[in-house]
Amino acid sequence: MVEGRMDDIDEMPDTDAAKRSRVATRRKLVERAAPVFVEKGLEAASVADLCAAAGFTRGAFYSNFASKTELAVAVYEYRVDRMVALLHAEVNKQLRRHVPVADMLQFVLEALTGLTHDGAWQGFRLEMHLAADRDPELRVAVDEQYARIVLAVADVLGRVSERGVRYRIPVEDLARILIAVWDGELLRAGRRMDPKDGVGQRLITATWEAFASVDQPGGD
Repeated sequence: MVEGRMDDIDEMPDTDAAKRSRVATRRKLVERAAPVFVEKGLEAASVADLCAAAGFTRGAFYSNFASKTELAVAVYEYRVDRMVALLHAEVNKQLRRHVPVADMLQFVLEALTGLTHDGAWQGFRLEMHLAADRDPELRVAVDEQYARIVLAVADVLGRVSERGVRYRIPVEDLARILIAVWDGELLRAGRRMDPKDGVGQRLITATWEAFASVDQPGGD
């Protein structure tokens, strides 16, 4: 899917202002790329399309990325970074507030579904998984980010277990199952997935109830 590379781009002066500008440029390219990749596909989206969406020139693009593939990987990493950070921040907040276990469980379920209700993110993940079957570089990136998501969800499940939740299988296995259930529903519905239909939520809840239980106060 790599459209081409430019190896001889003049670099900006190595100053603090230049570095800040480059960071801002890179971030904007990353933030604006997902909808373009979803609309046109990873293969069909051109560097010109990506530059137009961010309001930059091709020179700005190639000063930050060697190829479309590299940008696509950066987009995936950026979105997973945000998902993991939000998940941990919200769980830590609820633990500090000593919210009831039932509310904690509800948050975990909503986190697995609500954090992915962004249509552009849903579509982009689908595009990445499809393209990864044909592109070894993307396959490595997809596998790495999947492992990060599993680790984050498993960590959250472990934190919740401190509040009296017991699991019938290892937390990492449960994390993989929960993610697989949600991803299966995402694959079925694609960008048409409507969070209001509740199908994904019901499946996640049923899976949770099959493998987790809450200790009752005063129980053995």
